[in-house]
Amino acid sequence: MPDELGTRDVVEQLDTRLGNLEQGQRDLRQEMVTRFARVESRFDQLRSEMESRFAQVESRFDQLRSEMESRFAQIDSRFANVYVLLVATLVGVVSVAVGVAGLWFKV
Repeated sequence: MPDELGTRDVVEQLDTRLGNLEQGQRDLRQEMVTRFARVESRFDQLRSEMESRFAQVESRFDQLRSEMESRFAQIDSRFANVYVLLVATLVGVVSVAVGVAGLWFKV
């Protein structure tokens, strides 16, 4: 009966197979840890790159905002000047009208 396996042989084969499975699981776990670390590193790089780009965009918006505020201040100044000119013109026209009316009614 050399073809038949005894209990000891079956247990040894199971132990060997179980050992192989455990080693395979350890190898797989180590590979997963390595790959997850690599993915985490890539995400960290992406995060820092995105933060840098967003900082650049924010800086550009700040520059645009200050430029627009400067231009609006110039426009406000121009409108103030135009307003002063319009008031001065109105005062001049009213003064001329009053003067002409005064001459007209005195005659």
